[in-house]
Amino acid sequence: MARPFTKLSDSFKILRDNVNTISYNVGDPEWNGLDHYRGLDAGKNLKFISGWYNGGNGIDKFGFCALPGGYLTPSVGFEFIFKNAFFWTSTESLNTFARQRGLLCSSSGVRSEIISKVTGLSVRCIKD
Repeated sequence: MARPFTKLSDSFKILRDNVNTISYNVGDPEWNGLDHYRGLDAGKNLKFISGWYNGGNGIDKFGFCALPGGYLTPSVGFEFIFKNAFFWTSTESLNTFARQRGLLCSSSGVRSEIISKVTGLSVRCIKD
């Protein structure tokens, strides 16, 4: 039987903190900022070794195998496929927004933003 959904602390934040090997320590308040990249190599360590636009591949150091699925907007459709990977987190902001974590072909870090829930992003599940 499937376990009911429970709101978790931002598990992607915990993942990112632990796969980063260059800059901040786990739990450093610097990780909580929005709209710019954190962790000098966290994104590169999570990205798969191929499939990313313009040489933006990662080293997949931890077997996360992130692929650039882009995102979906109701008005435009799919955008940034092969360039970026955006993942929902469990952190909500109001009723209609939530935090996402992004991996971009042009960065080795991880981006964090608050965006509308009508946007289609990728999801990763946590195994018990």
